[in-house]
Amino acid sequence: MRVLEGTQVDDRLFALIHTIDPEDDPWDEASWIKANPSWGQAVQPDAIRAIMRQARNNPAQEAAARTRHLNIWVGADEALFSLRAWQEATDTSLSLDDFERPGVSSWTGPSQPHSGTHVPKADMSADPAPLHRLHAITGCWRR
Repeated sequence: MRVLEGTQVDDRLFALIHTIDPEDDPWDEASWIKANPSWGQAVQPDAIRAIMRQARNNPAQEAAARTRHLNIWVGADEALFSLRAWQEATDTSLSLDDFERPGVSSWTGPSQPHSGTHVPKADMSADPAPLHRLHAITGCWRR
């Protein structure tokens, strides 16, 4: 690790990391081949195809697939949930007014005021007794 960081020199070590470029589509098979030069020998194409297909349909597995099979280092916030899936679920036609209902009090607030990111709006039923009447509408947008 120190050699990679440049804090130590050791000519006996050689590191080569194959990955994709930022503009490459991580879901394109050509990208998988680019990041896996032993494609078809040590890396079994059918296995990678299945893993990547499953990861694309399961955001919880996407970060692991990107790290293990494309050598894309994923941050903790990206590993928690799929930013791609979150963005694909965006509905820009909705506004907070779409969630207003008679007899329901609501509140909104920024989760990270320093970043300008605003998240959940929660609706509390006028009848607070049953817990099943608590609804959280989550949304994320930047100012």
